[in-house]
Amino acid sequence: MNIVELLDKSKTKLNISSDYALAKALEINSGDVAGYRNGARRPTPYALVKIALLLDLDPLALIAAAEAQAEKNPTRKGFWENFLRRVNSAVAVLVVCYIALCGSGHANSGAGFFRRGKYA
Repeated sequence: MNIVELLDKSKTKLNISSDYALAKALEINSGDVAGYRNGARRPTPYALVKIALLLDLDPLALIAAAEAQAEKNPTRKGFWENFLRRVNSAVAVLVVCYIALCGSGHANSGAGFFRRGKYA
């Protein structure tokens, strides 16, 4: 997903139509949003984290993706791409663990994970 798509999704999530309102919501300069949109500026880590938190994305993954996309040096580009794969792998493991722990009948029954036994 590129920055323009992220900005548009952020506006949709906030139910706003202007980049100015988005900049205020993200607590960044409106000129920065325009620069991100037209490719004149790279998003700062602060802006990426604010967007990630708004859209329920992993901030580290978003930063790594932006760095990998912008990097011209092949060695550094490879570093960011590898880092992004590692971050995504870690997130996948956490999701599987969460599903394994909370996907059982106990979690769905409202009893919770730390359910007391009948005779405890």
